[in-house]
Amino acid sequence: MKNLVSILFLTFFPLCLIDCQKNNKIKNLEITDSKQIKNDIVTEIPKDFYFVYEDYINTYNLKTKTFSRKYSNKTENIKCEISNEAIIKIYNIILRNNYYNLPESIECNHIYVQPIGLIKISIPKNNKEKSTTFMIDIKGNNCQEVQSILQIQEILQKDIYKRYSKIKNLKNSDIYLE
Repeated sequence: MKNLVSILFLTFFPLCLIDCQKNNKIKNLEITDSKQIKNDIVTEIPKDFYFVYEDYINTYNLKTKTFSRKYSNKTENIKCEISNEAIIKIYNIILRNNYYNLPESIECNHIYVQPIGLIKISIPKNNKEKSTTFMIDIKGNNCQEVQSILQIQEILQKDIYKRYSKIKNLKNSDIYLE
């Protein structure tokens, strides 16, 4: 009888572990509770994930794989792909900071020193595009929500400029905040 119990245990226990691991992977990808994923790093990105990053001058669209820079009389568009590592970092920032539940606009509760920059990020939610605009204090007096979008901006800049000299060497925009 003991042998039978041992055989059953050794047969079914590994199957249970495999099933538990599969369920854990799926649980990590759910976008329900940002506290649940604070310490997890999600490495599998959903197939329908994309984002559009847009600041006053530059735009990057993951869906179309296009970088754009605005000038007063034109817009320069360059096809480019960011690395999987950058996509994973950005996706994790989006999850950890609960972007799927942010309001349409974020501004910190203090008086801004001019000029103010705007950064907008759009992501898919329920088969629609959800956007949040972040008001940025150029002097650096930004709250945590704004700090997260600045992290995304830095990841994009480092990755794109490293991989695409054509973008790195673009003329500076002639559009300025007033």
